[in-house]
Amino acid sequence: MSSRALRLILMAALLLCEGGIGRSLRCGGIGPVPFSDISSTLKYQVETIDAVAGVKEFLYEDNSNAVVYRNVNNEIRGVKADSAGNFSQAEFFSTSVFPISTLVDPNEEFILTAGKGWLLDTASENWVQFNQSTIPLQHLFWDRDRIYSVAVSPQSNGDKRFDFYSYAVGSQDSRRTCSVMSTSDNPMTLGHGHTYPDVFFFREVSDGESRQVEIFPVNVTTCITDAPIVYSNVRGPVKDVYRFDSIDSTGVTVDNPDQNLLWANSKGCAYYDIKGLTPIIPNYSQPVVATFSADAGVNVYFMDNAKKASVLAGFPINELKDGDLWLSDSGRKLFMSPLFGGERYRWLVDLKLASDESVPTTTTKRRTNHKSGRHSIVNSSSVK
Repeated sequence: MSSRALRLILMAALLLCEGGIGRSLRCGGIGPVPFSDISSTLKYQVETIDAVAGVKEFLYEDNSNAVVYRNVNNEIRGVKADSAGNFSQAEFFSTSVFPISTLVDPNEEFILTAGKGWLLDTASENWVQFNQSTIPLQHLFWDRDRIYSVAVSPQSNGDKRFDFYSYAVGSQDSRRTCSVMSTSDNPMTLGHGHTYPDVFFFREVSDGESRQVEIFPVNVTTCITDAPIVYSNVRGPVKDVYRFDSIDSTGVTVDNPDQNLLWANSKGCAYYDIKGLTPIIPNYSQPVVATFSADAGVNVYFMDNAKKASVLAGFPINELKDGDLWLSDSGRKLFMSPLFGGERYRWLVDLKLASDESVPTTTTKRRTNHKSGRHSIVNSSSVK
């Protein structure tokens, strides 16, 4: 290990242990807040999108109003909406034996493989291997033409090492920018909803009578952390943390029978009951959480308004998992790829939400990503 890498690890660990408190909220008073059920009044139109040979994974490109998916034949195809909003027949992109990442670049020009360091440049029609790590990669975010990823390496003593990488499109290879250690003395877990340049670690601290969760933003370009966000009086063991940074909100799942989602924003914090299910986040720039179970189906929770709606009720959905649900930046288009009972392949479904008062909206000011240009679907080479 180089001396620079060691310094980065030690510096990050020290900062994570000793950083001052940036914001602290006491979250023991309110909850569970009941959701107002708007299932009967929520207006939406359901359309199926023609997906050749079913869907394995998909992503939605908001600027282009296009869906890109990989099917059971490992073909990557794109479907783009016309001026009337109707999606045309799928066009061929390329093939890949690896899943495609759901991370969309600002100009909607590239496709990443999930867990691997491969990138499809749709302009040059070539795949580029930018990271040869044998450890699975998690792609975190884009900054213009630069992609940031992390590889998590378990250590022999039970510790974990988080290595962060940066790759600029057109350069030779990725480079390591930062390393962070999670140790038995300072156990850290990587959360969700990272926003350039910060990733979010969290840890639970308990004295046996009360517990709190501390969330640490770490700048992956410098390995320096800001002071943590602290939520105290958490009503149960912390399961996971979801940071909606652009709208300054946080979701914390808690092991509690009826207060299992802590939602915090500038107004304070409160507990909600999502039946202990794992959240599906369709868009980290919208205060919306979804869940699925075979018994309850698909439920969408509008957190800022404390409203919920069951969608596709009556459809025999067998499976809907993380990455199978996308919400547009406008909050008016909901895409999903459920596996229906009796079907071999996943469908691709477009739910157009009505543009009236039946759909809850948020007035929270959002920071927007750098986006420009449009996506062109072209023939390309393959990743074998």
